[in-house]
Amino acid sequence: MDQRHDDNRKTDWTDHCDEVRQTLDRLPRSVIWWSAALFAALTAAIAALLILTDAAAWMRTLIPRA
Repeated sequence: MDQRHDDNRKTDWTDHCDEVRQTLDRLPRSVIWWSAALFAALTAAIAALLILTDAAAWMRTLIPRA
């Protein structure tokens, strides 16, 4: 029974991969490239924000409090 269950899961996964591949094939390539570029830009912006806020917190430790 376990082997048959594993086979069904593999078949379901393969079917899902085929559906995703067909959906991506229907999309224009420009949509995929713009989506990837937007994801990269958002990731870079979040990383820059985290770096800047950490730098600001570090600089606050350099200023002595009166």
